[in-house]
Amino acid sequence: MDRALTVTELAVRIRRLVEDGIGRVRVEGEVSNLRTPASGHCYFMLKDGGASINMICFRNTLARQPIRPADGMKLEVSGQVTTYPPRSEYQVIVDSMRESGVGDLMRRFLELKEKLRAEGLFELERKRPIPAMPRRIGIVTSATGAALRDMLNILGRRTRGLEIFLAPAAVQGDAAPDQIVGALGLLARHGRSEVIIAGRGGGSIEDLWAFNDERVARAIAACPIPVISAVGHETDTTLADYAADLRAPTPSAAAELVSAHYDEVLERLDTWRERMWRAENRLVSDLRARLERCATSWGMRSPRERVMGAMQRLDELDDRLARASRQNLRNRFEELARLSRTLDARTRSLWPERLASARSRTAALGQRFDHRMKLMLSERQWRIENASQRLAALSPLAVLARGYSIVTHGHAARIVTAPEQVKLNETVHIRSAGGTWRAAALPPEDDLFDRSE
Repeated sequence: MDRALTVTELAVRIRRLVEDGIGRVRVEGEVSNLRTPASGHCYFMLKDGGASINMICFRNTLARQPIRPADGMKLEVSGQVTTYPPRSEYQVIVDSMRESGVGDLMRRFLELKEKLRAEGLFELERKRPIPAMPRRIGIVTSATGAALRDMLNILGRRTRGLEIFLAPAAVQGDAAPDQIVGALGLLARHGRSEVIIAGRGGGSIEDLWAFNDERVARAIAACPIPVISAVGHETDTTLADYAADLRAPTPSAAAELVSAHYDEVLERLDTWRERMWRAENRLVSDLRARLERCATSWGMRSPRERVMGAMQRLDELDDRLARASRQNLRNRFEELARLSRTLDARTRSLWPERLASARSRTAALGQRFDHRMKLMLSERQWRIENASQRLAALSPLAVLARGYSIVTHGHAARIVTAPEQVKLNETVHIRSAGGTWRAAALPPEDDLFDRSE
C-alpha cells in the first residue's frame, strides 16, 4: 500500500493534472468581483449563467492590454488553466483579453438606471439634507453581518446617548429586496428615526445586487425620512446610492457621517465660549474708550467758549479775505497796466483808428473787471455778516439778553434745574444779561433775594 500523501503533495498532483490535461484555453464571460490591490495585479471572476471561474492578470501583462476590465464587462480572455494550491482553487492566468460586449447584469443595471433617471428619481432637487447631529438613527442591514457591528462600534465610541432602531433584513439573495423594502417601511411607520442608514459590507456584484433592485431604489426615494446608502466598498456603486439622499463609501463611513465625537463637541463649545468672552471684553473696552474720548473732547466743553472761538476764527477769516481781495485787485490792475504798456508798444506803428479801438476795448474791460470785483466783494461781505448774525443768535449771551437767567450752586458752579437740588438757606448765584446776584434758597412762599455784585 502506498504511503499517505500530504495535502501539499495532493494539491501539486491536481495542479499538474489540470495544467497538462487542459492547458491553454480561450473563454468568454462576464466580469464580476473585480479587485486591483496595491501590487497592481488584477483579480476577477469570469462567469455566465451556470458557473464562474477565478482569473488573475499579473501587473506586467495587464499593462500590455488594450482595455481595463470592469465589473459587468463581457470579456474574451486567453490563458493557462492552473490551480492555486494554498486554497485548492482552480483559476486561469490571463495573458490576453479583449472586450466582447456588455454582460447581462451590467446591461440590466444600465437599463434600469436610465429608466429611473428619466423619471427624476436621482435628481438633486429632491434630495433632503442630512441632520447635522441626529440623536435617533435607524439602520437597515443584516442583524448578523459585520457591517452592523462596525456601525454600532463607531456610533457607541463617538457619540453618547444615541437611540438606534434596527430593522433587520437580508442583504443578498432572492428574498433580500422585499425584506429591505419592508424594513424601510417599518422605520417610516415607526417615525422616530431622524435619519436611516441602509447598506451592507463589500462583495461581488451578485452579492450587492439586492441594492440594484428597482423596488429598493423606489422605496429609498419615497421614504419620508432622509436615507444614507452605504453599500459595499468605496468603488462599489448601486442604484440605491443614486436614489438615496446621501451616499457613503462604506457602512463605517456612514456611521461617522451621522455621529459627532463627544469630546469634539465639548472642545468646540469651549472654543466658542472663549471667543465670545474675548469679543465681549473687546466690545466693552472699545465702548469705554469711545465714552472717555467723547467726555474729554473739545465739543463737550463750554458752549460759550465754542461760540467765542468760532467768532474769533470768523474775524480772522474775514481779515484774510479782505487782504487777499485787495492784493488780488492790485495784482490784476498791475497786470492790466503791463498789458496796456505792451499793447501801446506794439501798436505805435498801427493806424490811429486801430489804436483808438484797442484803447477803448481796454477801458471797457477795466470797467467790467472793476464792476465784477465790487460785486464779488459785496457778496463776500454779505455772507460774512450773515454768518456773524447766525453765530450771535446761537450765543448763550443772546439767550440771557432775552430775559432768561442761569442759577448755579456750589464751588463747581453746578447748574440748578430743580428746587430739590438746593437745601434751605443755601446760597445760589443767579446770572442774567445785566449781571450776577447771590440769593438764599427759601421756601416756595418766600420771594426774597439778596442782590450783590
